[in-house]
Amino acid sequence: MILEAGGLDSIVELLKRETDNKSITKSGISALSSLCSTPLPQFDAVKNAIAPFAQVLKELDDPDVLTMAAWAIAGFSGTN
Repeated sequence: MILEAGGLDSIVELLKRETDNKSITKSGISALSSLCSTPLPQFDAVKNAIAPFAQVLKELDDPDVLTMAAWAIAGFSGTN
């Protein structure tokens, strides 16, 4: 229901705007991770979450956020 209502894209846009707010980043990545979790929705519904996950993996050092992003990316491959 959240995906169909555009919730994922709203979170992605928020993360693009609030790049310096670690609390929003952590909450946003957590929400995206949940939306992309098992069972994995159709790829087209969640593909826009890849860029925020990749950005977090590249730029942050928070172990909790890195773990969420890494598990979400692994889920896209079906190997988590």
